[in-house]
Amino acid sequence: MTANSWTVQPLDSFRLGNYQFPLPCYLCEENNLFDAAMCRRCHAPLALTRSSMQKKGARPNLVLTLGADDVGKSIYLGTLLDILSRERDRSDVTSHGPSSVSLQHRAMSALAKGEFPDQTSPNPEDWYWAQCRLQRRSRKEPFTVFFPDMSGNAIFAEIDRPNSHRSVTGGCARATGVYLFVDSARIEKGDKDEEFLALKILSYLGEVLEREAEESAATAGRRGRAHKAPPLAIVLAKADQCESCWEDPAGFVAGNLPGLWQHCCDNFPVHDAFAVSVVGACARNFYDAGRFEQIPLRVEPRGIMEPFRWMMRNIMT
Repeated sequence: MTANSWTVQPLDSFRLGNYQFPLPCYLCEENNLFDAAMCRRCHAPLALTRSSMQKKGARPNLVLTLGADDVGKSIYLGTLLDILSRERDRSDVTSHGPSSVSLQHRAMSALAKGEFPDQTSPNPEDWYWAQCRLQRRSRKEPFTVFFPDMSGNAIFAEIDRPNSHRSVTGGCARATGVYLFVDSARIEKGDKDEEFLALKILSYLGEVLEREAEESAATAGRRGRAHKAPPLAIVLAKADQCESCWEDPAGFVAGNLPGLWQHCCDNFPVHDAFAVSVVGACARNFYDAGRFEQIPLRVEPRGIMEPFRWMMRNIMT
């Protein structure tokens, strides 16, 4: 046997030893293997935990997109990621990770076919967790922000049955920013369901934040204190069907959804409203019994970057 026939095998005992140290999920605190990518319980990316560890306990930047299932959360995030990936003169802000590319691809492919993306699955393992990286001149390391594309059905299922979706509960407890999506076209037509659904979400969010603050205070041996509400952006989606909301989005919300606006003023000190639209116009394809589906006629993004820039300014301060 010649010397070249021998193969030197590296010693992997140091790697095997790492398995005795579990990696807790940032959202649900379930222990996972140190090299796992997703939490085995809530399916949140363990990159959140690793980000927290790299920052020596600082909170990762997690911006939630909350709203009903058909309000346009996925198409907004996909379009935002597409814009960020194509802006050559803005190298300080970039989308990051395969999940971001998948969400962008899903949205752009559907629009190219003259369709809107399918509704997000209520199963957390099917959700996309987009990431954006912002490079600041004052710091060497990038500023990473996570944007989970949560299902509206899962959000309301968690509200109605607490702890049924741990990723929703954990996300609300640790959010550093929140997008609240409402349907501007329905609001203009006088549909009051939009206000009730939005208030339901914000009431649940407030309860989770308050409970999280009390538990954190008890763990630290302090008296209970009021929670710090994250910045809240009310996103008036489908604004291509509601021209009246463009001139003054905040005034539109205050005039048409007074209960929601007052709730924001009382409980979310940092809040604002924004009108957004991905398409320039839509047509309706009617089926039996009056059912119909919206068909995008042309892709014409408008107002996409404004809530993103506002949110980044507020969570980076």
